[in-house]
Amino acid sequence: MPIPRYFELEPGPCLTSAVVIGMDVRDGILNASIHRLTPIGPDKFVIRLVPRHLYRIYMRNREIGKDTPISISWGLHPAILVAAASSPPFGVFELNMANALLDGSLKVKVLDNGVPAPAYAEVVMEGYISAKETAREGPCMDILVRMTRLGNSRLSGSRGFTLGGTAH
Repeated sequence: MPIPRYFELEPGPCLTSAVVIGMDVRDGILNASIHRLTPIGPDKFVIRLVPRHLYRIYMRNREIGKDTPISISWGLHPAILVAAASSPPFGVFELNMANALLDGSLKVKVLDNGVPAPAYAEVVMEGYISAKETAREGPCMDILVRMTRLGNSRLSGSRGFTLGGTAH
C-alpha cells in the first residue's frame, strides 16, 4: 500500500491523518482521534500517543496487562475528521458526534477485535497497540512545520485491512 513520505528529513513514510479508534477492554470506552503512524514492518506501525484520551485508554489496558484493540481508518467523510479532531470529555465517543453531524446516517462495522470502524472509509485496518513493545519514532514534521524529537512510542500491529469504501 503506498504511504507518502512528506519531508526529506523524516525517517520514512507516515500516515498523518489516520483516525484511530481505541477501546478500553475493561469498560468498553471508545475514543476516535487522529494520529501519526509510521510503518516499521509489513504488519507493524509506530503510533505516536500523547497524554490525551487514547493514551489514557492505552494506560488503563496496560495496567491489566492487555493490548489495546484499535481500528485505523483513512479516506473518511469530513464530519468524522472534525469529530475525531475534537476533545469532548473522556468517555464521549467521537463517532457519536460525527453521526449527529451526519443526521444519523453514519454506518459502522465492528471488526473482529471488537472495535468499530466507519463502514465507508477508503481504508480500514484492524490491530492492537502493544502493552509491552515500543519502538523509536520520529523525527517527523509537525503541523507548525517544526521537526519533532526522536522518542520511544507505542507499537501497533496490523492484522489486516480492507480497501475501497466499504469495510467487509
